[in-house]
Amino acid sequence: MKKIFNILNIYLFLAALFMLQDVVYKGGTTLSKVIIIAFTITSFLYALHANIHYKLPLYFKGLNILLILFTLYGIWHIGVSNIDYVRSRDGEVASHMYLLSIYISLLPIYVFYVTTMKGQLNLSKIQNIGILFIILYVIKFFAYQTNATDSDEVISLTNNNGYLFVSFIPLLFYYKDKPILQYLLFMICLVMVTLSMKRGAMLTASICALVFLTSMWTQGQKNTRFRLSIIIVVVFFGGLYFIQHLLTTNEYFVHRVQSTLDGNSSLRDVLLWDMWNYFYNEASLTTQLFGGGANFTLQVADNYAHNDWMEILINQGILGVFIYAIYWITFYKTYKISRIHHDLRTETSALLNVLVACFVMTFFSMSYSNMQICMTMALGISLGRISQHTTQS
Repeated sequence: MKKIFNILNIYLFLAALFMLQDVVYKGGTTLSKVIIIAFTITSFLYALHANIHYKLPLYFKGLNILLILFTLYGIWHIGVSNIDYVRSRDGEVASHMYLLSIYISLLPIYVFYVTTMKGQLNLSKIQNIGILFIILYVIKFFAYQTNATDSDEVISLTNNNGYLFVSFIPLLFYYKDKPILQYLLFMICLVMVTLSMKRGAMLTASICALVFLTSMWTQGQKNTRFRLSIIIVVVFFGGLYFIQHLLTTNEYFVHRVQSTLDGNSSLRDVLLWDMWNYFYNEASLTTQLFGGGANFTLQVADNYAHNDWMEILINQGILGVFIYAIYWITFYKTYKISRIHHDLRTETSALLNVLVACFVMTFFSMSYSNMQICMTMALGISLGRISQHTTQS
């Protein structure tokens, strides 16, 4: 009984409940608020524990600095400016949501690092947790899809939950001992991302898939490579058939493909240009250096930048972009250092996949405030296992 009701299992239960928000219960209710508060406080306490009790990898130094930056701006936004910006598409955006979304996104990395270091996450448990969340991802995906069919808005035909399956790809490395299940999950991820119609998700998933297959090829023996070759051929031709099927049966998929070929970026280029024009021609020197504050992009352009670098430039200025660059440098250096350990190829490959996925998403998404639980799990576990190996050697 004690093994079932431990802190990690309760934390994962909270994460699962949070995942099912607006599926089995409505967001904004008392239940929703309790789940979010409990999840965030637990994550925050683990982050403190990790920094106090462990000699953390270089990556966490960059993450700590970035979180301090966001925390200072978030607290100022809540306590001093106290502005609830309005986004025409979503209505009023509460001031506390800026910091809360970042904490929900990034703090779980510390949780999975600490629990890995404590030996609470063995390979079997990692795999079981992954299965649980892939099922929840599918449920959430089709719940949104069902609601979208009742809406007349074109935007509802694209499913942001496609990014959930992108987040799962780095975790696939931990199914190496179960190749059939590993590649079944791999194909499920690619199919669901394609069905989402999200071009950013499809691009990121394609790059992650390439990194995944390349890593598996370089790690494999002769017999493994032969099997992998067959799988690649099956995936390739299966993918072609699936896309051809969509092109002949799904009008919106054809529309998305055609708009991409025509260079239609859903006005993202106009949005970025408006923000850059504001920063370069209208912002004061102080605003250019330190930004306009949390969520200031909503005041500038009635929208988020959908680009981490521009979002931070407008919100935190040149200072923020500099700190964000430091974060990515520490991430890359951590990966580079981990490559020294040749017997940690699974962990290093998962780390690389997270690095690539998140960095690619910085250019057309909001990676730092929307990192999904399976992505943070793959990152925290990989860093923890690398730290364990370093400590033992």
